Order: sequence, then structure tokens, then C-alpha cells
Amino acid sequence: MQRNPYVDPLNLSQIQLLSLLRSEPDDPELIELVRLSIQGVAAGLRTTG
Repeated sequence: MQRNPYVDPLNLSQIQLLSLLRSEPDDPELIELVRLSIQGVAAGLRTTG
């Protein structure tokens, strides 16, 4: 069961970003992208109840 299919692409992006972040943990651009993806998922789930 999917809670919100619009959040799924963000989840896939998060997986890729976290993998990249593990290899370059001090990259400020990657850190910002991970933060934005977390905010996007949180915003998307808020609308599903």
C-alpha cells in the first residue's frame, strides 16, 4: 500500500543522495540536497494524514 505515490521519487532520490553522502560526508552541496529531500518527504507525508 502506498501512502503517497508523489513522495516515491523523493525517496529514490534520497537513497542515491545518502549513498553519495557516505562517500563524501563533508560535501556541503550534498548535505543541503539531503536536507531538502528530507523536507520534501516531510511536506508530502503531511498531506496524507
